[in-house]
Amino acid sequence: MAWVSTLLCLAVAAVHVLRLVAAPTDVGEAAHALMGLGMAAMLSPVGDPVPTPVWVGAFTCSSLWFAASALREGTWAGPSVHHVVGGVAMLVMLAPSSGPPAGGGAESGGHAHAAGEGVGMGLSSLASVLLAGYFVWRALEVL
Repeated sequence: MAWVSTLLCLAVAAVHVLRLVAAPTDVGEAAHALMGLGMAAMLSPVGDPVPTPVWVGAFTCSSLWFAASALREGTWAGPSVHHVVGGVAMLVMLAPSSGPPAGGGAESGGHAHAAGEGVGMGLSSLASVLLAGYFVWRALEVL
């Protein structure tokens, strides 16, 4: 199943790269292509060939670019804000989990094994719910 998801994300990235070739000044297409490639890398069953700090830098720059664009436009309802939220969503997905180690070894016992670890996981969960709500709202708004 991971291969199917990876290939779908690569296909989305390819569509946006082709659209970027047709309109080379459309930074929105570049942001969508970057997000498609990022998702493909995160879902790839063979691992991500790009180091995490590179992805963090790329999505931070993308988010800041579109935030500045939204400020110049003077509106928080345009496509620039959507790209900011998309970049932040990618950063949330790249953030390391602060929960128990994968595999839940004997030392974790299924519980957070250091004070405060559950807080990070709670914030990540809250951010995920808010971002999912935003994207559902945008999808319904388009209909």
